[in-house]
Amino acid sequence: AEGELHDRLDDEIEARLADVESFQEVVLEEAREREDAVAKIWSALDENYVAGQLESECARIDAEEFSVAQADAWRVAVGKEAQARGVAVADLMLHVAASVADEAKARL
Repeated sequence: AEGELHDRLDDEIEARLADVESFQEVVLEEAREREDAVAKIWSALDENYVAGQLESECARIDAEEFSVAQADAWRVAVGKEAQARGVAVADLMLHVAASVADEAKARL
């Protein structure tokens, strides 16, 4: 009977140890799965960050191109305005010279 009791206790200890080993394996597998999931999350965050940075840089390029186009349009407009004012000044000078000549003739 005592030998049978020892055998049953030994069997029970072996069964519990097997359960502990299988439990540890399950825990380790779950830890590996969590580590893999965290690594995938970090990878996705990195990719999202890079994509966001690229999108931001593209928006800055678009804004700069728009600014350059606006500046070019402004230069064209200013050039046309300067040309129109130059023509107006030349016409005014001719008109003033003609008016002075007319006044001078009238005073003679």
